[in-house]
Amino acid sequence: MNLLLSVGAFAIAIFALCPAGAQNSVSIWHEQAEGPAGPWERVDPGDYATDANGNPVVPTDSGHRYFRTRIGKAVETTPPQTIPLEKIPTSTLEIASTHLISFADGDADGPGWSDAMFAPMATPVYEPYIGGVETPAYLEIKIVPRSWEGGERGSFPRDLPDDSPPDLGYILVSLTEQDFPIAEFATEGRTPCEELAEKAGTNRFKAVRFGATFYAAEGANGELLANSGVQPIKPDPAMLKELTNDHVSMGDDDTGVLEDSPHPALSHEHYESYADFKEDYQNNPVYQFLNLRRQRLAQMEWDVTNGKRPPLLIVTAGRTELFFEGERVESFRLVAEDLDPERLASIAPGRAGGLQIDGNSIGHGNLEVRISDKTTSYVLQIVDDNPPPREPRDNFVPGWQPAKYSYAGAWKDQPRHYQIKKNDLCRLMGCGPVAWSIYFVWVERMKNVKGAFGKFDLIDGSLSQTVSNSSTLVKEQRELHDLCDVICSPFGDSGATWPPDMTEGGLSYSWISALTQMTKRSWHIGWTSLDPCPPSHGLYCRDAIKGGYVAPVGLGWLWHYGVAYGYAYQEFKFSPNTVYSRKRFLKCNMGWKDSGPRWYNLCDTFWGANLKIWNGPHAP
Repeated sequence: MNLLLSVGAFAIAIFALCPAGAQNSVSIWHEQAEGPAGPWERVDPGDYATDANGNPVVPTDSGHRYFRTRIGKAVETTPPQTIPLEKIPTSTLEIASTHLISFADGDADGPGWSDAMFAPMATPVYEPYIGGVETPAYLEIKIVPRSWEGGERGSFPRDLPDDSPPDLGYILVSLTEQDFPIAEFATEGRTPCEELAEKAGTNRFKAVRFGATFYAAEGANGELLANSGVQPIKPDPAMLKELTNDHVSMGDDDTGVLEDSPHPALSHEHYESYADFKEDYQNNPVYQFLNLRRQRLAQMEWDVTNGKRPPLLIVTAGRTELFFEGERVESFRLVAEDLDPERLASIAPGRAGGLQIDGNSIGHGNLEVRISDKTTSYVLQIVDDNPPPREPRDNFVPGWQPAKYSYAGAWKDQPRHYQIKKNDLCRLMGCGPVAWSIYFVWVERMKNVKGAFGKFDLIDGSLSQTVSNSSTLVKEQRELHDLCDVICSPFGDSGATWPPDMTEGGLSYSWISALTQMTKRSWHIGWTSLDPCPPSHGLYCRDAIKGGYVAPVGLGWLWHYGVAYGYAYQEFKFSPNTVYSRKRFLKCNMGWKDSGPRWYNLCDTFWGANLKIWNGPHAP
């Protein structure tokens, strides 16, 4: 049954609210629910077909559904207080400009930045650990096309014209060295502050960022007007002892390998209010540790950006060198990019201390060495036995080089699933089940694996999610909600998923089809918030994408689960043939309605999965 919604019947009431000469505006929208008590969900006209008059036609499963019309203040979608570009420090603009240029070419997903420039104004963003709420920690710079008629090519227009520019994303650039120079960015869609303004219904707020994926719009007295992302559960201080190592699950249905590290026994509590969360964010030892860790990791990138060369270890291919002789090396880790670390070099503790390094293949890697509780990052360079040729310098510019990309599909291939409201599902579904829903539907559709999602004998997962087509999605997401043991907050709509339960939820959901050999699986899944960067679980996501699969990922500090489908890295070079540093980003489908993809630093991950599913011998 289809139901026609028409706004004409409400015109008299609407005009009665707007007497002649009034300067105020109102917004009008429809909402729907399964029962008269709600929960009520806005009817988005873009989700439905329309009749000849442009009215949405809404299918109803049973013929019974409740609708209402709401009238409220017109929503402001412009960002809050802004700063003209000419008042931004030159060094800050240079960092943002370098990043814009580095990502201008080669990105085949979306409109990109090949024809892009900064909008004339930037929005300050605050962080309680970095300047508190009095001094901005970041600037959010909106990106618009150069060809946009608001300004001449190569110049920054002083004022925006009447028509809004197309949305080419944003760059969140740090104003201090307490976070990475580029904290996050997007190459399409609206900015976080624009989305906050729409949710708050006003642009009179202060934007506060609490690590990756959680923003708050604060009113004049520090009250919460709106937020992007969901407040997490309160971290147990015992995490500082229990999460010193990566917790890993590994398996392969073909070989029968199955390894699962023990899960730490940690308690959890909920925040009663935004004020409760803010106070704990400042005082909880877990947050204090994570903020200090972020500053240490960021300092390495700032040092390179500011021209400080990291120490270089050089080994000739086919030879062995001993470094740190006589020192007791507590731990070490080698990370390479386009070459397996073991193929690059073999590393082992020396007999009398230090590290013995065998050069296996020509290339570069980052070697982290921990001696006497101090971790130092080195550049390991395996060179040819013959003298290298003279380095060509034609057209070479020292610094961060253009980004290199890997993709598993494109944004157009991504299921646009988001959390729905159901009274029996924490009010909101939970971001963990939604991330798995996105993943399994993607595997079903992009890899043609019918056993990955829903009914095992057909493709029934939808790329879009609306009230009219969500029956199958909701059924499966309910199952994922239960398998992930989503923790409902008694003080709000949120539902949190503990990382071990996130792992168990995805593996349990795919278990039956694997048991019946309709599918086969292999996986590396890991998590922790306390390891160095790049974290092992973040590299699992990288490897999944390079292997042609999207990767469910946890972002922030136990904040949010999304799905990474793009990976990019940049190299810092002082000379053409020597890589001194790398920074890595994941492009993520956040599972947020009406929000585009975003790039996050690989260091901002706490959980990651390289799960591959393919058709088994009994596939339909």
